[in-house]
Amino acid sequence: MNSRVFIKVGKIDLAIQWAEQSLLVDFAEEVDRLKDLEKIQFRILEADPFELTVRVTQGKLSEGDQKSGKELSDLAKALFRKYFPFHTIYTRPIPYREIPAEELTGQVVSWKLCEQGISLDKITKETGIPKQQLHA
Repeated sequence: MNSRVFIKVGKIDLAIQWAEQSLLVDFAEEVDRLKDLEKIQFRILEADPFELTVRVTQGKLSEGDQKSGKELSDLAKALFRKYFPFHTIYTRPIPYREIPAEELTGQVVSWKLCEQGISLDKITKETGIPKQQLHA
């Protein structure tokens, strides 16, 4: 049995007993490829002799399109059906979403502060942070 599978798929031990043992290396290679190229990871949430529930997530890609929840779900179902053909596969996709703080610019923050009637002088006075640092 290939230990890489255990590392690359969270809680794979819940389902490994139903996989064709000779195919585990292929499974590990596919999981590795998806993690390396598309930052996609899997975690088995529930497993029994008839069903698997798999969470599939995608991290931020430096280039290329992020997958939608449906695309992640379809990808996970196709992958797990290949190696667990006698199971019904359910997925819980979590597509990448920008963190709101990454979307804010200095200009947006300044506009919001002005909209609320909050000046940099007031922030400096209440927090003790020098005004020069607030501009950075």
